[in-house]
Amino acid sequence: MIASTRHEGGPCPNCGALNVHRSHRKRATEHLLAIVGAKIRRCHTCNVRFVRLFATPVYIDDVHRALRRVALLLLMIAGAAVVILTMLWFMKKQAAIGPSDCLLAPTARPSSSLRA
Repeated sequence: MIASTRHEGGPCPNCGALNVHRSHRKRATEHLLAIVGAKIRRCHTCNVRFVRLFATPVYIDDVHRALRRVALLLLMIAGAAVVILTMLWFMKKQAAIGPSDCLLAPTARPSSSLRA
């Protein structure tokens, strides 16, 4: 009997070996990649994990690194939006109070006619 070998996902992008098999999904990002059709593979020769997305191999570490950068960028944008909205809220509140109602407004000096 001839031993059958499975070459799932083509050759390894790192070493070129055909000893490539499906890898279990470990993180939430890998589950999301599977939803869009990515195939997560592992080379048993060099132990590299990679993703085949539309027949293009991408190292799984590169995918995680890129997603972390996108998450950090979104977090920074959200923080900037909170700061800007808070500043606009304070400016609107200050405009509604008016300069005469402000605690830091200069007080009126008594008139000289009242001193008599």
